[in-house]
Amino acid sequence: MNVKINKWGNSLAIRIPSSIARNIHITEGEDVEMKEEGDRIVLEPRRHGGYNLESMLSQVSDENIHGEFQPVTRDDRNTAKSGDEEMRKSCIKLYTAMMSIIMLAGCTAIPDDKEESRREDVRTVMKEEITQNKLLVLSDALDIFEVDCGRFPTAEEGLDALIENPGIDGWRGPYVKVHQGFIDQWGTSIKYDRIEGEGFILYSAGADKEFGTADDIEVDR
Repeated sequence: MNVKINKWGNSLAIRIPSSIARNIHITEGEDVEMKEEGDRIVLEPRRHGGYNLESMLSQVSDENIHGEFQPVTRDDRNTAKSGDEEMRKSCIKLYTAMMSIIMLAGCTAIPDDKEESRREDVRTVMKEEITQNKLLVLSDALDIFEVDCGRFPTAEEGLDALIENPGIDGWRGPYVKVHQGFIDQWGTSIKYDRIEGEGFILYSAGADKEFGTADDIEVDR
């Protein structure tokens, strides 16, 4: 099956057809692992397995198995208090075994640095996509403004001309609903540059919040 590679912020993306997603049992929001194998890109679902009794028992060997534990009775506790060394050792062994199982199970809930880094990468890509879509919506609004008014807003008028009439006959706005549309996903104002005789460029400063760097996102006309 042939698919098309599209731009996603400053990254590239493909859409996975629903038929393939169903066949390999993946859904929206699920983690997948991406591997580079020569000139191939391989995506594999990440199946998070938990601990269960069967898997824990499979790890028991002659080297780590403990002796049989007996219930501790009132007399046993009294004996232990009186200094019965063997009973105290049994209690310590039981406590140690219980803590080992608790720690083993608890380890599955602690994300490693690599997993947290992967999640941060996903969040960044999502913010890039949302910002890219905002720029496209503003670009379409500017196109409609140009049809109605015969020109694009000047650099001085800026994107505010999409909200309030700067005094142009034929203005039929507002062309966007709220000024929040002028802010990217990192809280930075979207920049509008008018190119006389050509069109315009819309900029987002990207994750580093600085214009003129590698992670800037642009849409032009």
